[in-house]
Amino acid sequence: MMVIGAGPQPRLLAPFTGDKRRLRELARDLEATDAPGRVKDAILFAHAFLKRGSSDQVVVISDGAFSGAEEFTKAAAHYRFVSVGGGRDNIAIIGFEVRRHPEQPASAEIMVHLRNFTAKAVRVPLVLTMGENTLIRETIDIGADDRRVLIYPYDGSLNGTLVARLEVDDDFATDNQAYLVLSELPPVRVLYIGVGNPYLSQLLRFFANVQLTTAARWDEESAQSGQPFDVVIFDRVAPPALPPGNYILIDTVAPNLPIHVLGKVQNPRIVAPLAKHPLTDGLNLGDLRMNEALRVGVGGEGIALARAEQSPLLYVLDKGKLRVLFIGFDLMASDLPLRVAFPILFHNALEWFQPRRLEFPGQTTQAGTPIALPLPINDSALEVTLPNGKKEVLNSTTSPVIFADTFQAGFYSFKSAHRDGRFAVNLFDENESQIIPRTKLSEAGKKGEAENTPIEVGLPLWPILLAAVLLVLALELFLALRQRMPIYPIILRGTALAALGFALFNPRIFSSTTALDVILGVDLSRSVGQEGREKAREILGAADRIKNSNTRTGLLTFGSAPEWESLPREGIPAGEFSSRLDRDETDIQAALQAAVAQVGEGRQGKILLISDGNENRGETSRVVPLLRTQGVQVWTLPVSLSRGRNEIYLSDLTLPRQVDSAEAYEIRGSIESLNDAPARVRLLRDGVLHAERELRLKAGSNSVTFHDSLTERGNHTYELLVESPDDTLAENNLLQGVVAVKGPPRVLVLSAQTENQHVISKVLRVQGYAVVEASPSAHPLTLSELSAYDLLVLDNVPAFQLSHAKMETIEKYVRDLGGGLLVIGGSQSYGAGGYFRTPLERILPVDMRPPARLEMPHVALLFVLDKSGSMGAGGEGSTKLDLAKAAAIAAADIMNPSDQVGILAFDASWDWTLPFRQVGKGEWISERLSSLESDGGTDLYKAMLEAHRGIAAKQAAIKHVIVLSDGLTDKADFHSLAARMARDGITVSTVSVGNDADVQLM
Repeated sequence: MMVIGAGPQPRLLAPFTGDKRRLRELARDLEATDAPGRVKDAILFAHAFLKRGSSDQVVVISDGAFSGAEEFTKAAAHYRFVSVGGGRDNIAIIGFEVRRHPEQPASAEIMVHLRNFTAKAVRVPLVLTMGENTLIRETIDIGADDRRVLIYPYDGSLNGTLVARLEVDDDFATDNQAYLVLSELPPVRVLYIGVGNPYLSQLLRFFANVQLTTAARWDEESAQSGQPFDVVIFDRVAPPALPPGNYILIDTVAPNLPIHVLGKVQNPRIVAPLAKHPLTDGLNLGDLRMNEALRVGVGGEGIALARAEQSPLLYVLDKGKLRVLFIGFDLMASDLPLRVAFPILFHNALEWFQPRRLEFPGQTTQAGTPIALPLPINDSALEVTLPNGKKEVLNSTTSPVIFADTFQAGFYSFKSAHRDGRFAVNLFDENESQIIPRTKLSEAGKKGEAENTPIEVGLPLWPILLAAVLLVLALELFLALRQRMPIYPIILRGTALAALGFALFNPRIFSSTTALDVILGVDLSRSVGQEGREKAREILGAADRIKNSNTRTGLLTFGSAPEWESLPREGIPAGEFSSRLDRDETDIQAALQAAVAQVGEGRQGKILLISDGNENRGETSRVVPLLRTQGVQVWTLPVSLSRGRNEIYLSDLTLPRQVDSAEAYEIRGSIESLNDAPARVRLLRDGVLHAERELRLKAGSNSVTFHDSLTERGNHTYELLVESPDDTLAENNLLQGVVAVKGPPRVLVLSAQTENQHVISKVLRVQGYAVVEASPSAHPLTLSELSAYDLLVLDNVPAFQLSHAKMETIEKYVRDLGGGLLVIGGSQSYGAGGYFRTPLERILPVDMRPPARLEMPHVALLFVLDKSGSMGAGGEGSTKLDLAKAAAIAAADIMNPSDQVGILAFDASWDWTLPFRQVGKGEWISERLSSLESDGGTDLYKAMLEAHRGIAAKQAAIKHVIVLSDGLTDKADFHSLAARMARDGITVSTVSVGNDADVQLM
């Protein structure tokens, strides 16, 4: 048996073993954690260890409340589920954070995100405490399967521990509390020196916890007299030699930096992908336009983040205590301030200069996620105290130290010789907080097995039997002494009993063993190629000549996943490789885990790993503790596809993303070669050979450049191919890229605003778009006319100014033609503009239903649905009952989420299929209706009496009953009943179902 733990990552708790004592000890030591469990990943991980063609099974012990459980509903022989019963009701805190107020940095806001996972509305007390002080205590109403986001203003100190707690007794207590460690940090002091930039000034003032000071020029005396600034910005003014600190240089250069001005560049364009750096995280500068930029030469100490053909445009320098971001163009002469990239770039810069000093002062991590803890230079140990008081000491000579035991929610503290601190751990996982089983797992592994089938539980009888034997021996000894009989038979029987009892405890005498399992792990990924196979065959051939009867040999191949060619057995496996592996990736971690799992109990284990070590999947370091625990040695035999041979490959293909029609541009490729070699380079455009060259490659990096220009608008694919007789691996000899050729993009702007309010049109024209403005009601909006535009903009356009046909045309334009659609909100758009349940709502990624919450539902609607035997008439799928169900679903579909609905089904008697509840999103209505089947007699009058009683007590502005029936019922005084209902403010509508319906009664 093998035991795998389903934590945030599947963990091998015990390899294959038959030691029941060891398994029992493991089971006793297992404890539940507060971390999310990836059960599906653990099942797939365990499945990889099953032997092909065997009857082995993966036994999953779970309550079924995990993401992906619905994929295991089908019965299968290779897995079986043991269902563990649990609760179903849970109200959770799924988000908790503190941010500084954007306009008032001294103030903060506390955000608490709650979700009700139950099928009924609840009222829960929420308590917020800072240390020992209670900040908030209030009762929160949350609808069925609904969520609430609560924001509370906070003006106190941002230093301490903040706790949010739901005082509710539900079935999952872990997510009823959330924790934050707050750190009071001073604002980031920014000094702006320049001629003025309203965009930048406004942005910096908008950032929370930023204190901005402006000056026209650098004043050395005033700068030294006050407090030092955290960040200094020089905008189009000459800076002095920069001392240590953080600086942003805009269209200017400092004399002591490795940046030298060589001239100007007109209309530069970014031609290479942005370099990976914290400053470019989430940054998109595609099609950035600027009038001119500085043409500079840079040294090798920094990194060019963005580059034009002639010069770097963004350059970053990190040299000791000096950090500099160089922007090589005037922001005011570019469209960067009008782009989303503008605030992202400067936010990233401030975060890089002063980490964790902006909006969010709270520190937390998700349970089960490793956290990096700082370790001062002169310290070598860090003590971490867990929420349960347990202490762990981490020894390290480097910083940061990775702490992985974050499986408990709560507050952690850490301390070294010169530093201490705290951090918080929370669950914050909606999938884990949803404790309702996704499927009936007891039906998944055993076809036909009932959900709550009782299982046999063993009762240990050995204590009773042992006591009985001892009692019999004691009685026999008493009688023997009393009658003066010899007692040696009793002594012999007692000795035999003691030996038997001792044997039951499975005692062992440990001694050295020569039994050995040797597993050969062969890397068959593309980076190794045939070299791995050849080495494996060579080793297996040598082993066959010196084989030992006490040694078992196994052959394991791996690429993106391991697969056994031969499990460990006596004799040497043949060097035949039949596995069909995914060779594009290398997962050494999974290969080692699979090998360790097959080492026999009581046998030595040794693994010979044949690989180039280029692991691009998994993490080998994770399996090292398991190898040490099991005492398994790993030998490595490095192999390389190009060992002793030349290897030529393309390392880079650089071409512009977008060019104008007839614009000339360059296509540059970089070719790497281990040795000097001849080569042929081909450039294909749209699959047709465009250029070809013969080259003599030198050892190292070689560049090749082509020039081209295109007038045909659209996307054009380039393929750069290098061929050489000295090459070893052909898979890395091809690179592809796409160039988009375009004229000015055409944009159609439909606006309900007055002409002087067309701000979006002005912004688009500044960026080079060809803009056409029109009235939404006057423009025909045919598909052929829309296809001539790259983008359609609806600027605060209400739905009544667009006919249904026009909205369907817009939907086809976006869905079928791939056209762009930009919808700008306002007082006449989205929900306020009547987009609800229109074609526009289908293509927009927003919900048009108003979010307003009403304490009293506006409408209470009751469906009285006939399910008698006569409603079963009709073909399959189109019976009268099916038609009635469809009518009920359609009627409920147009109700507001806050309205209430109920379903009363009847035949000879009535039954509440669905008691009154809020509509919400309404998915559950069809679920309840699908369970109804036609059967029995018909008594509509009793059902109407119950309907009158049920809806009369509802607090609603409108009370309405819809009767769906064929009217084939016993006669009764329906007119008097309808009159009484009318007096109580209840309206009644009837829907006659079927050609034989009693229309007069209905």
